[in-house]
Amino acid sequence: MTSVDKMTEMISGVNQLTRINKNEITFKEVDVSKLIKDIVSDHTIAHEYYKTKIVIGNTPQIFGDHHLIYHCFSNIIGNALKYSSKASNPRVEITGFQKDTYTCYKILDNGIGIPPEDHAHIFDLFNRCQNAGEFEGSGIGLPIVQTILEKHKGYAWCISNLGEGTAFYLVFQNTPS
Repeated sequence: MTSVDKMTEMISGVNQLTRINKNEITFKEVDVSKLIKDIVSDHTIAHEYYKTKIVIGNTPQIFGDHHLIYHCFSNIIGNALKYSSKASNPRVEITGFQKDTYTCYKILDNGIGIPPEDHAHIFDLFNRCQNAGEFEGSGIGLPIVQTILEKHKGYAWCISNLGEGTAFYLVFQNTPS
């Protein structure tokens, strides 16, 4: 990727963040099972992640904006596939559950992991983890995820250790507030 390509990607990402923040969202039931299958298929074909074992567990529906939910999951699942792609047996697990007023999804990979010193800054714009240099990226995906979740009155966090993979948790409210 050339410097011009990187700059174009960064500008596009900032524009996308601006649109997400400005636009009203339409809440409706989202078929997360179909959404995840589409995302996995798109990323597998586009980036040739054919050797990655992908396990999709329980996929409860989410009440939210379909377009934004798609982008949120696409960023997290795309990262899981990308950062586990060089593992000897790459694996990504996706599962969700509902409890009381929220739905939580866990996206787990066996990739490079996130160093503890980077945990506090993973949602910062243009921030890339120090061990991610050999992978393409702009540092815009996770801020987009955070912005989408905030629009849905949700939140995200991760549990990760260097070289041991990452588990991202995405929490959505079951009804609009």
